[in-house]
Amino acid sequence: MLSAIKNHLLQRKIKQMLEGKERTVRIKSLKDMRSIAVLYDASNENNYSRANQLIRHFKGLKKEVMSMAFINFKDAPHYIETTITANFYLKSEVSWLNVPNSKFVDDFIKMDFDMLVDLNFDRNPSLYYILKTSEAHCKVGLRQPNMDNSSYDFMLESIDPTDISRFMKELLHYLELIKTS
Repeated sequence: MLSAIKNHLLQRKIKQMLEGKERTVRIKSLKDMRSIAVLYDASNENNYSRANQLIRHFKGLKKEVMSMAFINFKDAPHYIETTITANFYLKSEVSWLNVPNSKFVDDFIKMDFDMLVDLNFDRNPSLYYILKTSEAHCKVGLRQPNMDNSSYDFMLESIDPTDISRFMKELLHYLELIKTS
């Protein structure tokens, strides 16, 4: 019951945040993209490692990559490396409504990314808030049944949400196929 109330209030907060704002949707070929954001939960080392594989791949393609990750702990675990382009926020920086209270998150939301890749397959509410309010031009994620998929401009489906590696492989495949003039 409490979870449903919190979710309803979060949805209302998101709706208020988006009121009067219009995001420009622009899908580009991977070749034409300059800036890419990656959103993920780094609470376990496996998710962190997989997200970093994707980040390194995009950096290898000479893309500006920035990531934002949630850590469901009081302090950052030993495996986390914070850099100028890899930001994290902790459980203690999330309000009762699951809204992140971090300058890094606020700045990330306002950034003009060509694409935001959502690896938040477990639908952490604070990462969902960032996804919904981000001004990225193209939001990419995994289509999941019985979930709100309305944030995505480009979705992959028929992939098990626990198989991040397959999602990343398919994502890169389809991004290579997109041609823009």
